[in-house]
Amino acid sequence: MKPSEFKTKLGHYIKERLTSEEDSSKILEELLKNNIKILETPVIDKLAKLKSVCVGTTRICHSLSSGKIYRYKSIVLTGDEKGIVGVGIAKASLKKNSITLAIKKSKTNLLYVKDLKIYNITSKFGATKVNVSPLPTSKITSSKKGQLFCQLAGLKGLAIKLEGKNHVKSVFNYYKALYDCFRRIIEKQRKID
Repeated sequence: MKPSEFKTKLGHYIKERLTSEEDSSKILEELLKNNIKILETPVIDKLAKLKSVCVGTTRICHSLSSGKIYRYKSIVLTGDEKGIVGVGIAKASLKKNSITLAIKKSKTNLLYVKDLKIYNITSKFGATKVNVSPLPTSKITSSKKGQLFCQLAGLKGLAIKLEGKNHVKSVFNYYKALYDCFRRIIEKQRKID
C-alpha cells in the first residue's frame, strides 16, 4: 500500500503500528472498542479481511418538472465472522456504483460485537420493528436475513424477531434496525464499564 493512500492522522498512526509487526486484527479491535471511527477504507482493508455481501438493491425515482430521474439504492453487509460487522446504504445512478459506495460505507460503519452481553432490546426504523433477545443455546432463531447478519458478525445464541411489513423496503429498514440494536447494546455496555 502506498503511503499517499493514508490521509488522516489515524491512518499514519496505524501505518507506524503495522511496521512494528503488531497483529493487524488486534489493532482494529482496539480501535472499535474505544469507539474510534475510521474514515479511510484502505486503512480498514489493510487491517482486516472483511467479506461484503449485497443483500438488497432497488430502483428509486425522483420526479422533477423536466421528467423522472431513476437511481439505484443498495444495502451491503460487511463482516469478518469473528466479531466485526457493518451495514452500508448508498444511492447512485448506476447499480454497480451504488453497490461499491455501499461497500465503502459499510466498512466505515463497523461495530465490534464479539464480547457483547446481549439482553432483550427492541429497535424501530420506519415501519419495521426488530427484537433481539439472547438464547441459552448456540442456535440462531431468525429469518435468513438475520442469520446472514449473525453469520457475518460471528454471533451465536440469538433470537431475532421481525415485526412489521415484509416487503422490499423492509430489507433496508430491517438491517438499519438490527444495526441500531447492536449499536445501542454497545453504548449501554460502555456506560456500565
